[in-house]
Amino acid sequence: MDKNKKTIDNLEESEVMQLKKRSIDIYARRSFFYIFICFIICATLLIFSSSSVYKKQREVTELKSKIGKATQELESLQLEILTLKGFDKVMEYAEHLNMNPPKLGEAIFVNLGKDNFGEEKIEEPDKPILLKIYDKIVNRNKN
Repeated sequence: MDKNKKTIDNLEESEVMQLKKRSIDIYARRSFFYIFICFIICATLLIFSSSSVYKKQREVTELKSKIGKATQELESLQLEILTLKGFDKVMEYAEHLNMNPPKLGEAIFVNLGKDNFGEEKIEEPDKPILLKIYDKIVNRNKN
């Protein structure tokens, strides 16, 4: 009976060992599955963040190229302004338009402090006071 008991104990021990191995295998598989899922999630997050960084980087390079083009255009326009501002160019265009520089007696002077385009008030001849009052009451305006 001792031998039978030992074999039963050995069988039980072997079954227990097999159950332990199975549980370890199941635990290892489950752990591997969870780690694999976490790896997939982290990889997708990394890809999405990298793609957003690349998009922003592309936008920045496009804006830099637009800025470069705008500065080149600005510099060319400034150079053109400088060439057109020259006295020689002004004289050339004036001659092309048949404009002559004014002579000393032909110059016209304008006072810019005064309103030159305002309506001129025509002074009325002296009227009797009663007619002035009547005109104001009736709102007569002479044109």
